[in-house]
Formats: sequence, structure tokens, C-alpha cells
Amino acid sequence: MSCRAYNSISSVLTYSFAEPFSVPNITVYPQNVVEGDNIVIQCTTILSHWHEIEMILQKDKNILNNSKGGESVSYSAVATMENSGNYTCKVELGRVSKTVTVNVVVAELFSKPELHVSKEDLDEGNMLQMSCLANSSFPLNVSLMKDNTFLAHSTSYAFMANVANSGVYDCRVEIKGIVKKSDPVQIRVYCELIYRSLKASYLINKELIDAE
Repeated sequence: MSCRAYNSISSVLTYSFAEPFSVPNITVYPQNVVEGDNIVIQCTTILSHWHEIEMILQKDKNILNNSKGGESVSYSAVATMENSGNYTCKVELGRVSKTVTVNVVVAELFSKPELHVSKEDLDEGNMLQMSCLANSSFPLNVSLMKDNTFLAHSTSYAFMANVANSGVYDCRVEIKGIVKKSDPVQIRVYCELIYRSLKASYLINKELIDAE
């Protein structure tokens, strides 16, 4: 930046003013981020002279890292879908402030798993089948869970149900350190006598409603 001034004998004097630092630049590694990647977001600037500038790196409104007196600030993490969003780097010195913003999109490694069961309400002695499904080009590491307790490492599971098998089931899939959990499914297994009594009560109530 420069300006001109004129003295009393009409000679021209030129004054130059160097900006204390450049507009910051954000670099994202890797360029195409997928869940499970080690993502690094680095912001750099160039100082014209040494100044104790402050650099702030934030995602949306959350500050991820900051530094004073340097020319760079960075943030790293194992990428998840939550890492998608706008990243802003701000460099400040007194009243001088410069910012830059980039948008980062993290590609999905695999979909949220779904737990499918043959029946949610059944009589003891009947076969209960369940399967865990997720879309991915990678082999699935699946854990079937009952009441947050490990049940089996398998995408499918089947057994003869008894009352003790009642509970809340879910499945969890892990790939490259990323774990996703299905929605829970409540399974109710009735002893035969109770099941018949409930069924009879349901049929009687249904007939009364239909009669009305």
C-alpha cells in the first residue's frame, strides 16, 4: 500500500505501508475426506515482520485451536460425519482482522446399520431370527447386543426363544475405527399360558369394538 504527498517545493514523496500479514489460507488433507481418515486442517499466513498475531481456527462457532506469534495453526482428528461443515481461520492484530472459510464434506464410509427381527412379540419355543444390515464396500465387523451386553459377532442370528430372551436388542458395525449403532428393537417373549391369555383378551376386545 502506498500514498503520495507533496512538499513546499512541489517534489513528490512516496510512503509505503506493508500489511502486517497476508490473507490466511486453509488447506485440508486429504482433499477427499472419508469417514475413518485422519483429517488435518491447517491454516497459514505470511508475516511481513514479526508481530504477535493471534490465529484462531474454528468450525461453525466452536474454536478448535488457536496460536499467538506463529504463522500457522492446525487441527487433526479421525474423520466422522460430524466433521462436515464450515471451517474458518481468523488472523488478528489489534484492529486488523482477516478471515477465510472453507467447507469440508466428509463422505460416508458405511450407512447406519438396521436390525431386522422376525417377530417383536412371540411365544416361547418359537424361532427368533435377526439380521444386521449396512451398506458398505468394506467387510462388516458386526456385534449383536442385548441390553447393551455382547451377544454374537455375526450379521445374522437365530435361536429358540424363551422368556429370558426378552429385552432390547441392537447391532453395532465397526469399520476403520468408526462405530455406528442401529435403532433399538424391543423383543417380548411370553410363556405360552400368558401369550394365549393376552391373545384371547385381544380377540375379545376386538370383537367388542367391531360390535360397536
